[in-house]
Amino acid sequence: LALQIEPTQMERRRILTELYVQAGPDQLDKAVREAQAQLRLAPYRLQNYRMLLRLYKQMEQYDRAWCVCAALSFLEKADADERQFFEQYRPKGIVKAKSRLTNEDWLKHVAHPGGDLLLGKIFETIAGAVRAVKVRPHKHYDLRGKDKRDPRTDASPATRAFGYIAQVLNVPIPEVYVRKDVRFPLLYAITDPPATVLAEKALAQISQREAAFLIAKHLAHYRGEHYLKWVLPATDELKLFLTAAIRLVKRDSRPPDDLASRVDEATLVLERGLDGMAMEALAKIVKRFVETQAAVDLKRWSRDVELTACRAGLLVAGDLESAARMIR
Repeated sequence: LALQIEPTQMERRRILTELYVQAGPDQLDKAVREAQAQLRLAPYRLQNYRMLLRLYKQMEQYDRAWCVCAALSFLEKADADERQFFEQYRPKGIVKAKSRLTNEDWLKHVAHPGGDLLLGKIFETIAGAVRAVKVRPHKHYDLRGKDKRDPRTDASPATRAFGYIAQVLNVPIPEVYVRKDVRFPLLYAITDPPATVLAEKALAQISQREAAFLIAKHLAHYRGEHYLKWVLPATDELKLFLTAAIRLVKRDSRPPDDLASRVDEATLVLERGLDGMAMEALAKIVKRFVETQAAVDLKRWSRDVELTACRAGLLVAGDLESAARMIR
């Protein structure tokens, strides 16, 4: 009850964790839950990691214990035993996936906690209509037929990895063009169908884990609720089409003053691009969104999308050090 009143009170959480430990083996799951809550509240407090590590070992959950040792090693705070445990069981390369991620897996384990799911669903619903007016011909991106590759059959390691990771993340596989004259490892092309440019030379200069992180991070943006972030990279454009989507459903809504002169055109784009089923879905989502949202923070939403993509990259790469290097 005390924690319900003050959920961020660390000392009470520590006491509760210890009480669960003393209560016996059948209460250890609750102790883990409290230890995880402490870690979320204070991610740089070493005692929180060590409490969680002790609990995982006590419960013989050695994979999870290894993950804690990996975090401590990355933070350069692991003792000799923790470092040895991490190094001894550290995979030599990318761990092969046993199955594809389901949508439930994604939302429960990959998506950044606290992300605005309704906002993402609005953007997913209108993405096709917005994308239709933003599509450019292949020649706009200098995409040529001779550079096109099939990720399922191509011999290039980078292209094969791209196809494999897309299947693991369960996202649509775009067209892939391999280029040697591009500086950035991966680039989006808003074409029809969507395309990605792979810089073969740039990807060959980094480790397998680093390449896996970048490819997974890139592909995460092909999920329906994320894709509009790359079609409309500017926050003011996202705000414009969100306003248009709300106005399309609630005709009496008043747009912000800074968008008043442009919102009619954006609303028309959606009206022309959405079929009956999409309009029906949008109406339901917007109704819930308007009822539950006090304020919209598109910068936070964009940040959450980016953090989710980083989490997808970490999942596939399986290595904190590689992920951190690529983020830097």
